[in-house]
Amino acid sequence: RGTVQQPRVVHLNQLAADGAAWIQRLIGDDVALRCDFECDSLHVHADPSEIHRIMLNLALNSRDAMPHGGTLHLKLQQVDGKALLTFRDDGTGMDPDTLARALEPFFTTKGDGQGSGLGLTVASGLVRQLGGEMEIDSNTTSGTEVRMTFPIIDPAELSDLPPSEQPAPEAGPCTILLVEDDPVLRRALCRQLRKGGHHVHEAANPEVAIASLSEHPIDLVVTDWSMPGGGGERVLSELNKRRPALPALVITGFLPDGAEPGMEVLLKPFSSAELLDRVAALSHQATALGRPSTVPPSEA
Repeated sequence: RGTVQQPRVVHLNQLAADGAAWIQRLIGDDVALRCDFECDSLHVHADPSEIHRIMLNLALNSRDAMPHGGTLHLKLQQVDGKALLTFRDDGTGMDPDTLARALEPFFTTKGDGQGSGLGLTVASGLVRQLGGEMEIDSNTTSGTEVRMTFPIIDPAELSDLPPSEQPAPEAGPCTILLVEDDPVLRRALCRQLRKGGHHVHEAANPEVAIASLSEHPIDLVVTDWSMPGGGGERVLSELNKRRPALPALVITGFLPDGAEPGMEVLLKPFSSAELLDRVAALSHQATALGRPSTVPPSEA
């Protein structure tokens, strides 16, 4: 599927650290994760969700290559004026013939239903979209190493970027309607948003969300896309009828089939910082349109 890219100047060290946190949970207890982030400040121009999608695909491949356990090394360093992010595992590795076809779409050595053959292909394509390059070394005795280089942005040049590429202005707290049917994820998102100073109304399904639009003053809607009862598409449809000027953010693992031009999408997985950044940008947009924050004094 195509993706809605939201490129901006980002701190690659922080993105890599955030990604490493959920990679540890993803790969399980049998695989040890070792991180070596040498540089304190590497800025790149990228969509944070794209960086995390690359890391996700590579981590899944490494995990599958180590069914009996092993070690996954993540390394971030500055080399020849570029950011170099390396994934290295001591898994089964690839023979020369397999390595030669590793980036071929739909090529996989896994059994039926165990892999799509798109993990490395997608990761490589995303790296190229971000202006970077990917190299793969692998053999059946020492595992696989994937090296990705990205152009570095000098922080001193941030003020010279076009307005759309500069960090979003800070905005005050706002009242958010959060629509998510998974109770565990909903609680986690609520904690993140409330730590950011926002007031949150929870909705476990589109029906509750639609009622909340009439019952509560809302500045912003954050909604999952795939849910029973019409999902995020129904939420946005009702929002456009009842509160057409109200900003909304869709959280999803893929680009929705019903996506409209200009739809604000935050692709999973994402960090707490990414979520709060997007909320701040949309909150600022709402303020610019003349809608003051509706956060109750006791919640601000």
